[in-house]
Amino acid sequence: MNPTRPYHPVPEPEAPPASPVDADLALVLACLAWPDWTSRDTTMAIGDPSYDFVLKLWNWIEASWLRRANALWENESAAGLPDRKKALDRLRAMHVAAARLDLDRVHSSWLARALREETPAVAAIAGRHGADKTKAVARRALRRSSGESPSPAHLRAEVVAWVLSLWTERLVGGRTETRNDPPEIVALARLSPLETLRLFRMWGFVKLVAACLVPSRRVPRPLLITRQKWIETELVKAQPGLKDLVKADIKAQAKLVVPARRVPALLGELGLARLIKDHDPFRLRWALQNVPYPIAKHIRATIPKKIDPGLNLEAHEALLLKIAWRRLNLEHRIKHRCPAPPLGSNPV
Repeated sequence: MNPTRPYHPVPEPEAPPASPVDADLALVLACLAWPDWTSRDTTMAIGDPSYDFVLKLWNWIEASWLRRANALWENESAAGLPDRKKALDRLRAMHVAAARLDLDRVHSSWLARALREETPAVAAIAGRHGADKTKAVARRALRRSSGESPSPAHLRAEVVAWVLSLWTERLVGGRTETRNDPPEIVALARLSPLETLRLFRMWGFVKLVAACLVPSRRVPRPLLITRQKWIETELVKAQPGLKDLVKADIKAQAKLVVPARRVPALLGELGLARLIKDHDPFRLRWALQNVPYPIAKHIRATIPKKIDPGLNLEAHEALLLKIAWRRLNLEHRIKHRCPAPPLGSNPV
């Protein structure tokens, strides 16, 4: 860390509502885009900012979905309700982003995995006619395949177009805006793979500090001491039960046969897996496509099937994530500022 070097983190949008599912935003935008629809109880237009969004929809939408949608509605109201055309334009943009995969946002290891399941003929077409990013991946896939690679030079343009559209069907598209995404999704989608790895390691290091088990690390001792003292000060804000949580996590990791240097990153990865457990699977897959496929596969395998709500794991992990991210900001090792927690989420 160089305290003499000026630090200018990239500003993040204000705190969005807690809504990890794209369908929630689509519902609210649809209501804004078509304000003349009526319910059986009232004819009042939902486009009126003074109208209670919950009263309009409570009798036919599942309760948890309604709460998330209502938080989004309140956020849109606070920002100034967009007119019908702007809401419809945003809906169209969401549809286009979901329907058309942006290969620039997909890590090359995901492309290699997608081509691994295709025939040499498909790989040859992708290697000759695909985007620049896919050509090298496709050619490596052809070299690993057996037999001679077919030549796609004389194929009809219609066939080439169909192949280029369909070979990425195992991947998903999605909106690039992150104003409605919580920090754990931003950590995957906006940070570089190296920054995400740094966040995992620092996340795990914060857990070790919380458990009073700071390992030796290949960092200058003055920085290690400064980092540890700063984290201990931030952990004062933690809710009861955090220390028991991190000790249980460290005990579980001790049973695994992994090098000690990997333990912090695995502890941070476990925290992320807990936070993304209930996210929309398509939005989550879109975010995971930004990191190398082996890491994304391990994260998905780590996601717990069930979490005891009494343990308050999400609130604990959210605080640890915030502390780790802010510490990396102070050390100039992540350029993006830690996003504010979504409105309606558990405060940390």
